[in-house]
Amino acid sequence: MLNARHAHAKAHGWKDAAPDTATFVAAVLKEPNLLRRPILVRGSKLVIGKDAAAIRALLG
Repeated sequence: MLNARHAHAKAHGWKDAAPDTATFVAAVLKEPNLLRRPILVRGSKLVIGKDAAAIRALLG
């Protein structure tokens, strides 16, 4: 769910090693764009991000 392309994530090296949950939540509260969106849930299936094919398959 981390947007690893965000400047803050890059600056903290989170692309290679994700932060712990508390650090991630605190960062997202300050910078919501660190959270990758959309987040779609249907039953037990989940799609995170703008993957058009996966979204179509989920919503089928």
